[in-house]
Amino acid sequence: MKFIGRTEQLNKLNRVIARSNKAEAMQTVLIYGRRRVGKSELVKQLLKNTAIQSIYYECKQVAEESNAQDICTILSERLQLPKLGYKSMEEVVEYVFQRSCEENMIFVLDEYPYLRENIKGMDSILQTLIDKYRDSAKLTFIILGSYVVIRQIIRG
Repeated sequence: MKFIGRTEQLNKLNRVIARSNKAEAMQTVLIYGRRRVGKSELVKQLLKNTAIQSIYYECKQVAEESNAQDICTILSERLQLPKLGYKSMEEVVEYVFQRSCEENMIFVLDEYPYLRENIKGMDSILQTLIDKYRDSAKLTFIILGSYVVIRQIIRG
């Protein structure tokens, strides 16, 4: 299927990625809206057209450990590593943030509300990690959701 339109949004996302690469500082993007309007496809197109190492994960309505293990599998495949054994989302996300201090990366959590529902304090965990790595990570961190109750995931 051909991807049509959304040129302005793709350009904006590309500018965000360029800032994280040049400034060597984390950029955080929140994309939310109604279901079936193309949020996920927009980000997939962005990733398809970049040479930057990217990790895309669609969160599931399952236990935390299952989500963490699924991301570990993706990380192992994409980064050509042995299977990572993290059991919590905090550990996995911190690993990605630490890794991005060494190399420019894009990390996407799609359907974030599913994760948020199943992990008490997930917003707080992300806020703490974003604050900790804000100035050292060369990361574009993208959160997507069909509905998101924003409770200052991103201070600014």
